[in-house]
Amino acid sequence: MSIVNIDFNDVPDENLCVGPGVYFVRFEEAPEIELKGDGDMVKAVAVIEDEGDFKNRKVKDYHCLWMDMGKTGLKRMAVSAGVTFGSEGMDLNDFVGQVGRVSVGNEEYTPKGESESRTVAKIRDWLAPVVEDEIPADTE
Repeated sequence: MSIVNIDFNDVPDENLCVGPGVYFVRFEEAPEIELKGDGDMVKAVAVIEDEGDFKNRKVKDYHCLWMDMGKTGLKRMAVSAGVTFGSEGMDLNDFVGQVGRVSVGNEEYTPKGESESRTVAKIRDWLAPVVEDEIPADTE
């Protein structure tokens, strides 16, 4: 017999959703291209680097390449992570190991076939990288 030695009275019934805020995230794997009904979509998964309750939690982002909004989102993700691109496109493998900054928000979501909604974390935007020279010096 295998016993798990955990007091389940202290374990929440649901996972805590990543809260709204700005986070540094690291790409542990390359974004993937998935074929959807209208064309290609890039799915990206990144891990939160910031200390706190959400450290090591994964956040996902999707970019539909048949829409200008999706292309712009992919470009902003690349700029945030310092990945180069140009007229020939970009290599998604260049994201591996890179760090970017994201703004995360929460929204209510009701899965198909279910009646109850739940709160989910959603990447709202990819933010420009922080340049050390632009960080104000401590004035204390």
